[in-house]
Amino acid sequence: MRNKKEFSDLNNKFITFNQIELTVDEDFIIKDSKNSKIFIETIVGAIYIKNLENCEISCAPVTGSIFIQNCKNCKFQLASKQV
Repeated sequence: MRNKKEFSDLNNKFITFNQIELTVDEDFIIKDSKNSKIFIETIVGAIYIKNLENCEISCAPVTGSIFIQNCKNCKFQLASKQV
């Protein structure tokens, strides 16, 4: 089973995640957030994005898939085998 890092309620934030916080084998979950800019600067296994509003997400290449669910008025810059 893969490791997962989950982040929620990132409201009105400007956040950068880098290789210190994340490893390549981990899955990354962002959920239940509004009005934020989130940058993921390291390669991760998969990204799950759920229940965001007015957010900007930018990420380094993902080795697996990116799952996006129930997002409103968001901007994404993504690189993955499958979205």
